Amino acid sequence: MKYDYIIVGQGIAGTMLAHFLIENKQNILVIDNHHLTASSKVAAGIVNPITGRRYVKSWMFDTLLDFAQKTYQLLGESLNISCFEERNIVRVLFNNKEANDFYARSGEVGYDEYMLEHAEMSEYENILNPVFSLGEVTHSGKVNLGEILVAFRQKLEANNQLLSEQFNFEDLSIYDDGVNYKTIEARNIIFCEGIKGTENPYFKHLPFNGAKGQVLIVRIPNFQPTKIFKHRLFFVPLKEDLFWVGATNENQYTDDLPTEKGRVNLEKKLQKIVKVPYEIISHQAAIRPNIKDRRPLIGRHPLFHRLFIFNGLGTKGSSLAPYFAHHFVMHLLHEEPLMKAVDIERFNGRD
Repeated sequence: MKYDYIIVGQGIAGTMLAHFLIENKQNILVIDNHHLTASSKVAAGIVNPITGRRYVKSWMFDTLLDFAQKTYQLLGESLNISCFEERNIVRVLFNNKEANDFYARSGEVGYDEYMLEHAEMSEYENILNPVFSLGEVTHSGKVNLGEILVAFRQKLEANNQLLSEQFNFEDLSIYDDGVNYKTIEARNIIFCEGIKGTENPYFKHLPFNGAKGQVLIVRIPNFQPTKIFKHRLFFVPLKEDLFWVGATNENQYTDDLPTEKGRVNLEKKLQKIVKVPYEIISHQAAIRPNIKDRRPLIGRHPLFHRLFIFNGLGTKGSSLAPYFAHHFVMHLLHEEPLMKAVDIERFNGRD
């Protein structure tokens, strides 16, 4: 059998790309070693339209949100799971300046539909230490990344579209009309490796950086809020009385494993936020790919025209992946031009 596309990596990037290629009747094979510390498996899947201390609307968010919601709805129906949960984000405003800036921004055209002047936080009052003020963000939520990756992997396995192993570049042969991986033939290969992309010999010219994030999964008994809470950390409701709490942002690291220093850092912050007992269920870590200009890396290798990359989604992967996977597939199958902001041509030939 000769495949149309081999996809290397089944994080949210590889999963969304596989989804749209299958929807477009392409014969695909995904190669993935079920890497447990991949960033897509550790991330909370937060969709957040308003970010940073200046309360800026995320790039292309109006377009991305609409497409993501429709995609996750249809994907959830096909996999028989819930992919997306709409949840407002309530964030702490630490002083007068932050409060004034938030309320001023909320009155601007294009922001007023995403920001509420008065936050409603009664469900958190009994567990939190007092804060200066609060702001609330709407059209936000949580993508259930873990459930999506597991369910989609099961679908691939059931359809004999998954090779569960570590990809070995020494087993890749490249020809003018296709590629071979061991005895597997394909017309093209697309690398969706996350931070492993830094080890890809064909795309090492791209400006990859990594940031390590550590998180805690905690239990707070008899507490089941509907909203996401942002203090020094994000508090993301999972199921029952479990919460994703994090994350650290470490530019210096030696591996992708949780560290005692990271755990202590998270616990110190957590203890300042909550005033009720909690139980730490697990401590996790992952390294996410960061790109210099904070835009995805999409496109064809400048020399090997059967090799492609779809990577660099970073912290916004949950909202970016559906739109840009579809955008890439339309480019591959119908020659629609890639958006210049994401095309790797912007880096080709640079030092």
